[in-house]
Amino acid sequence: MIAALVVVGRPDLRIDDAYITLHNARTLLAGGADPAYAGSTALTGATSAVHLLAIAGLGLLLPLETASDLVGLLAILLYVAGLDRMAVQAGCSRVVLICLGLLAGYQTLHLVNGLETGLAAAAIAWSLVLRDARWLPVLCGTLPFLRPELALLALPLLVRQCWLVRGAPSQVLRITALAAAAAIPWVAFSWMMTGSLVPATGGAKIAFFAEAPLPLADKLMIASSAILHSALLIVAIGGIGLWRRRAGWCGAIFLLAWLGSATWVFPGGLSHNYCRYLAEAVPVLLFGAAGLLTAERRRVACVAVLCLVGLQARTLQAAWETQRMAQAREAMVATLRATVPANARVAVHDAGYVAWRLPELRLTDVVGLKTPSSALAFVRHPVRNEDRGPALAAILASSEAEYFVYLTGDPFWSTLATDLARVGQSMEPLGQGGAYTVFRLGVLPTAPP
Repeated sequence: MIAALVVVGRPDLRIDDAYITLHNARTLLAGGADPAYAGSTALTGATSAVHLLAIAGLGLLLPLETASDLVGLLAILLYVAGLDRMAVQAGCSRVVLICLGLLAGYQTLHLVNGLETGLAAAAIAWSLVLRDARWLPVLCGTLPFLRPELALLALPLLVRQCWLVRGAPSQVLRITALAAAAAIPWVAFSWMMTGSLVPATGGAKIAFFAEAPLPLADKLMIASSAILHSALLIVAIGGIGLWRRRAGWCGAIFLLAWLGSATWVFPGGLSHNYCRYLAEAVPVLLFGAAGLLTAERRRVACVAVLCLVGLQARTLQAAWETQRMAQAREAMVATLRATVPANARVAVHDAGYVAWRLPELRLTDVVGLKTPSSALAFVRHPVRNEDRGPALAAILASSEAEYFVYLTGDPFWSTLATDLARVGQSMEPLGQGGAYTVFRLGVLPTAPP
């Protein structure tokens, strides 16, 4: 990681969603009502309430970007400590397992992306390490609020603990009560801020990208391609080892249920941002691999580590690309400042950086993470034949957006202009900031209902 930072030159490796978290943390500290996205709160668009509160809490003492970096660093240390303890329990090389945990796939990049990925990886590692611990139910009750899909790991771990003490009803009650006590404050926080028990971010992406209706064969191909691209096959042998570890079946159920549901409703999401969602599979697979990479197999483990070191060229390339996108976002903000008046209504599909840098604008997130009504528009106007024009036109008309900013150099996002042109929406380019272009919107001839 130090070498990567020296080579790249201290880049900004946060992705756009990380700036949603920073914007939400600032909103939370300011009272909770979002100044940029009308009707939204500090928890709207946040997938991880735990990560958000950690940054906001440190933000009382530190600048929020520094707080985010510190939370990320603490998450990496917790993750490494969990891998270290995992190796000790299994009797395998601590150095080898930690190297595998840090170098597998794009893991190094994911741990510094400014999101909850590091905290989620650390929590998964420790939940498996503490599988027999008395206070595991507290961690299990918190897992779904780090990331919602971690409920698929928390549930089998809790069921296992209850089964082990099935002859003592008081112990079963204690386990259930501890998990509920840990979860209830987060449930209350979510309900108070959003009126929902679970984050709506996943549902918004499912509606926008509209991959659920695809044929099963296509979804399997998309998911398989993402898994291959993630370069995690080197540690995939850990899947075999899960069945040999105590509570390993809990990790296996988590992987099967989570990857299966993701493939069914949103397979393309597995490849987003260099397969960042697959980062959660690494500590689970290493839990299984730790039982296989014992002392007599150290040479095999060292070969795997050397292979992963060689693959870091891909991670460095991804880091360069991430930094390039950070520069493009900054150029886009400069264009907005030069061409768009204050308090203008601006539609975006990357909802984080613009809100973080220009909170005085009145923004609409067409994907629906920060503007929930956009997700409803895609429910009323479902995507057919990859045409998002009717839903986008309804969003722009209802929000009275005057400008639209999107990635014109991207094969997927550039299709939004074609979709809008198909429904009669005119757009005048005002300036191109790298990969992004700022457009002034004309009036729709006939706005959809």
